Amino acid sequence: GKPALALQTSYGGRVGLASLVPMWRIDNRPIYEYQAYTQPPVITAFAPGYIQASAKLTPTLALRADFWVIESHAVAARLTVKNLGKAVELSFDLVCFFAAQGKELKSAPLGQSGALTVSKVGNLNPVLLLENGRAQSSNTLSASFKIPANGQVVARWVHAGLPTSSASLALAQKHLKQGWSTPPRRLTQAIPVIETEDEEANATIAFAYQQLVQSFLKPTASLPYASFVSTRQPGNGYSARG
Repeated sequence: GKPALALQTSYGGRVGLASLVPMWRIDNRPIYEYQAYTQPPVITAFAPGYIQASAKLTPTLALRADFWVIESHAVAARLTVKNLGKAVELSFDLVCFFAAQGKELKSAPLGQSGALTVSKVGNLNPVLLLENGRAQSSNTLSASFKIPANGQVVARWVHAGLPTSSASLALAQKHLKQGWSTPPRRLTQAIPVIETEDEEANATIAFAYQQLVQSFLKPTASLPYASFVSTRQPGNGYSARG
């Protein structure tokens, strides 16, 4: 079935699809499809490189999911589950799927690091790292939690892509160790909130502001001054011909 939450990328056009799907298990019942949630995820905030969703796994387990593109080669997620009822045991799986040119790319555990690595993706060897997680299979990282009554747990993960798996793992570990809880306020402050009586108009205005703000680029090694581009989408940026 179709997952209610999934982080997807094409690595700037290097692959057809890379998908990371969070899956929860309560009493061995998987929760990842829309119909499995008591309240399916809805978007509650977004900004350039950042999006937040809220949902209910069960009537007493509330989920907040924060996805944040930390830098051009790393994306992170922070999934917070608050328990409004009695103590409960919860399992978390992070399932990955990668495909290019109509074929699935193989992923595998990366030694004893508790991470997964993906076979060559263009000029990258991406790595997926789940905090306090373990490699459950060739495409799944897992962690277990016990949430006390009126308590909460947090599942954090980082996906990084650099030319070697060791460099990707080091980058992912670096961002996990930084202990971020929410993205910098500047991300959510970058877009003014404009509301009308028309919800579709509100969404159009908000998305337009996001497109505008993320079109401004910081200085780089080849472009020493800040600049802008006409469009900036996930499928842009990589040339197979160099």
